[in-house]
Parts: sequence; structure tokens; C-alpha cells
Amino acid sequence: MGEINMKRVVALCLYLVLAAVILSEARTVWVALTDRARFEAVFPGAAGAMFYVAVLTSVCAGANAIAVWLRQKWVFGQMSSLASGR
Repeated sequence: MGEINMKRVVALCLYLVLAAVILSEARTVWVALTDRARFEAVFPGAAGAMFYVAVLTSVCAGANAIAVWLRQKWVFGQMSSLASGR
């Protein structure tokens, strides 16, 4: 019983971290696209061509977090159904 509760706590922490990453990357991309001067002030190395690399990297990080989220939901759903004998 305690092991199942611990798995739920770990899963909840994982989802919280993934949600934070998704929100952070979405905000980063939003600022980059709407206020480039502010973005370059915060990330001075992201000027010129590196601006596009930085934005693409942020988009990929957000997409990766979403992919991990979807896979984890599926894996934990399968684990709970296997534990219940379904």
C-alpha cells in the first residue's frame, strides 16, 4: 500500500516539474517572438542567428516535456491496470 502511494507522489512531482518546464518554455518563446529586444537583453548571447537557435531550442525543450508527459501518463496507466489484474 505504501509503495503505491509513493509511486503516486513521485508521479505527481514528475508532472509538476514537467508543467513548470512547459510553462517556462512557452513563456520564453512568447517573449522571444513578441519582444525580441527584451529577450536579447536577458540572453545577450542570443543576438543575430543565435536568436533563432535559442528560440528553436526552447520550442524543442517544451515539445520534449510534452512528449515525456504523454508517455508517462500512458506508462503509469498501464502499471495501475497491471497491478489490478486487468
